[in-house]
Amino acid sequence: MNPANPRANVWKVWAGCAVAATALTATVYYAGIAPVQASRSADVRLAEQARGKAEQADILQEQLDRLNQKLTTLRGRLNEHPVTLGDPEHLNRRIAALIDLARQAGLDVMQLQPGGSQPAEHYDLKGLRLEAAGSFDQHRTFLVAVHERFTDMSVVGLDLTQPRGAQRANRPDAVYNIVWFTLVADEAPAAS
Repeated sequence: MNPANPRANVWKVWAGCAVAATALTATVYYAGIAPVQASRSADVRLAEQARGKAEQADILQEQLDRLNQKLTTLRGRLNEHPVTLGDPEHLNRRIAALIDLARQAGLDVMQLQPGGSQPAEHYDLKGLRLEAAGSFDQHRTFLVAVHERFTDMSVVGLDLTQPRGAQRANRPDAVYNIVWFTLVADEAPAAS
């Protein structure tokens, strides 16, 4: 300290205190406050993400509940109308039954051709192609009858065309693509 100028010494003390206070403040901020603020910001982000995930989980749970309800309904319908797979050894009988059903509906059957089989995991799909002519009501009657009588069959395609000529103006031609669900050929019982 300079005894000749006591004010200069006071300014040095104050300047030293200011530097020490600034250093202490910076140390406290960077060592204590900044990490806490960063942690709080991270906590806020995590909380927002958790809320978003919880909302997604609620939406997914609602979808799952709807799907489970639909599955229960579909299982009930399946139990009401069980499907017994057809025997591929009885193809000719099925063809005759389909032709008979089409004629009962009033259709003129032009041809019914069996197609190839497509294997699935637990059954085979046997394709059938039926060409017939009749009124729209007769075609509708046939479709309903196939659905009611043959639970192991499904009409997967129908192409109606209006033939040319006055004699058949109200009797459109139709090509039905039908699938017959049959036992896997290796598992079918032997014909008796």
